[in-house]
Amino acid sequence: MKKLPIILYILVFLILSCTKSNDKGNLQTLKVYENIDKQKRSFLMDQMAGYKEIIKLETTDSSLISNVNIKFTTLQYICLLDNNMIFFFDQTGKFKFKINSKGEGPNEYNSISNVVYNSIDSTFYIHDMFKKKMLEYQLNGRYLGEITIDNIGSITDLDNNFYVVSYSPYANKSKLVGILDHSFNIMNEFIGTNFNNENYADRGYILINDFIQSNHTKCIKPISSDTIYKIYPNKVQPYFFIEKGRLAIPIEILSDVSQNNKFKNYITYDYGLIINNLYFMTFYYNNKLYQDIWNIETSKLLYRNIACSVNDKYGAPIHLNDEIINVWPIFVDSQSVYCKIDERDQLLLKTNIEENDILLKIKVEK
Repeated sequence: MKKLPIILYILVFLILSCTKSNDKGNLQTLKVYENIDKQKRSFLMDQMAGYKEIIKLETTDSSLISNVNIKFTTLQYICLLDNNMIFFFDQTGKFKFKINSKGEGPNEYNSISNVVYNSIDSTFYIHDMFKKKMLEYQLNGRYLGEITIDNIGSITDLDNNFYVVSYSPYANKSKLVGILDHSFNIMNEFIGTNFNNENYADRGYILINDFIQSNHTKCIKPISSDTIYKIYPNKVQPYFFIEKGRLAIPIEILSDVSQNNKFKNYITYDYGLIINNLYFMTFYYNNKLYQDIWNIETSKLLYRNIACSVNDKYGAPIHLNDEIINVWPIFVDSQSVYCKIDERDQLLLKTNIEENDILLKIKVEK
């Protein structure tokens, strides 16, 4: 059976956020609120796709995946996070190993907040925000040790020399974003904030600013500003603006679990990724799932899919083996886009309905 994403029940947000500003300057503006109920389906994913490859994630008793959440990729591996476990598959989909170290011991994590790859040392870190530590592993899964690190809400690699972090809800920082070297020393801090966490800490949600995946530059969208910023080691640069008009949810409602019955009246749980000059945006409004494709350079809406029942299609169309299937990007690196295939289209490729999800890997034409 087709299932709409359930991130609205499990999404964790960061309480640090920027002061909302009406001064958008010369930024390109995506007017998401206009013609909000009108679908637009003239875009084919083939327009940005080069080589296409099906990846069937191997299904074993040790590799059952309920939700495909790719954290990083290498030439050798696809790393997934699911149910506080880290799964490693090779690039053909064959299961290799997993890390399941949840617990209270010295070499264990309470929960996985982030997973970060260090391409220089071929190691990766599991970040536990609540234990305030990073567990380091070799790429083969061998445990190396841990580092105590405080004030981090979200962390990702910026380039070969730096990490970028958004500070935790309880850091009491005047800046939202920090640039760290590979020894986790703070090098720069950007994007001022006057947000007072104490006003929202007891309302039921922890609001987390996560980073936007892109195949060229790391980006971030602070929860209350709707401005997307490009992040560099020595600066941040406003990139484009998402205009929601009267459908923008007030932070007082967004952070308050007792008011979640009002969420349907606003654009909520919006997130996206950037491929070349296209912004793939997913959000909810009026109990419906929206999937938009915007041209950032022209501020033009190229595609909008609206799903409100299990019978509605998911994603955008693409040609595969003389057929048209629907897919939606869930992860992008510098070379490729990994897409989830609509579940009904997956049934044509599966031998057993209980098998793991099947992905479509697309080489991006730049």
